Amino acid sequence: MPTIRVKFGGDKHVSHITFVGEYKAGVQPPTGYMDWHEWAKVQHKAGLRQTQCSECGLWKFPQELSDADFAGTNKAVCNKCAAKPEKPDAS
Repeated sequence: MPTIRVKFGGDKHVSHITFVGEYKAGVQPPTGYMDWHEWAKVQHKAGLRQTQCSECGLWKFPQELSDADFAGTNKAVCNKCAAKPEKPDAS
């Protein structure tokens, strides 16, 4: 999203105004810190709650989790971890 720099009260004071997008519940997250927080606020207000990925430990909303059921474990795995190639056996 665009950031506009506006000067207030002389040369030493510069404020930033950031415009964020409008988000709907259930859509994939945007990139960018401020955008993500606005998106997460919309997801939370819609009743969606985060679940911890069993691989990387990060907290993700349901649309960020993989549908794959890994070896019948029924554990939540994020899309990023699900896309990683499987580790070769050490045998």
